[in-house]
Amino acid sequence: MRVKFAKLPLYLGMVVLFFSVLVAVIQLNQKSPVLLTRSSANVSTAVMALSPAEGKYSKDQEVDMGVTFSADEFITGADVVISFNPENIEIDESRVAPGNLFSLAYVQADREEGKMTATLISKNKQGEKSGILLRFKFVGETGGVSRMEFDRDTKLIDTKGNELSTDFKMSQITFK
Repeated sequence: MRVKFAKLPLYLGMVVLFFSVLVAVIQLNQKSPVLLTRSSANVSTAVMALSPAEGKYSKDQEVDMGVTFSADEFITGADVVISFNPENIEIDESRVAPGNLFSLAYVQADREEGKMTATLISKNKQGEKSGILLRFKFVGETGGVSRMEFDRDTKLIDTKGNELSTDFKMSQITFK
């Protein structure tokens, strides 16, 4: 009888060790709200929006659209990529202009893909925390609802050359 129960403490110890490791792994995988707050506090954020956010216009009417931003850090440059439906909207590169605080380094409107790409650089070496990045005019070619949104390649760059985490606000325009 002694031999049967001689290994019982060994097996109990292994079971306790297994459950202890399991509980530790579960607790490490659960993130504390305090840890989330600390990690996100170091990330600079920004908001970019298309203005007007919505509107109703007649077909062939020219619409003046602005790209605005607001950021925690000073912005010295931006790559703005806007997607649109090329069947409903016509954007002409000659109708694209920088905001008053930025210079336009590059612009291309691809009517086949439905993308407008623009690169902007701050006129002020220190950069800007808010303002109008870009203005452009477009015309509705057909009736219906057209969405304009920022593409995932859109970036705001701070004075250290870092890309800011950015929240994007789209626009929805209706042509009659």
